[in-house]
Amino acid sequence: MDWPAERLSCAGGPRPDGAGARLRFARELDDGEGLVIILALPTLEPGGTGKEFPANVTIIIEGEARFFSSQNRETCWADIGRHVTLDSGSTLVQGRVYCIDPLAEVNGSASVTLDDSLFSGQIDWSPL
Repeated sequence: MDWPAERLSCAGGPRPDGAGARLRFARELDDGEGLVIILALPTLEPGGTGKEFPANVTIIIEGEARFFSSQNRETCWADIGRHVTLDSGSTLVQGRVYCIDPLAEVNGSASVTLDDSLFSGQIDWSPL
């Protein structure tokens, strides 16, 4: 997938339970449906970089109520190559996420295979 900035919505912040961060990437598809990818990084701390951060990946097809997820099975990881503080106080995080098993459909029998995927997003580490 190549999601140019003008068609992409991205947000990032601490996870609701306070452990690590999550990034949310969303894009409206040509048919009006939305596609959302949520990347949760439960062990990431501000400025953290390195290899094999545990990752939970969820893909949502909006309008169809279809959810695909790694479901905390320890089958996805992220390598964080860059994580720097911006003038705004948020951080820019860049890396790649990869999974060794398909993401199972939460409410069905389908699955999605996620190959190595590069990502770049901003995290506002302010408390919720």
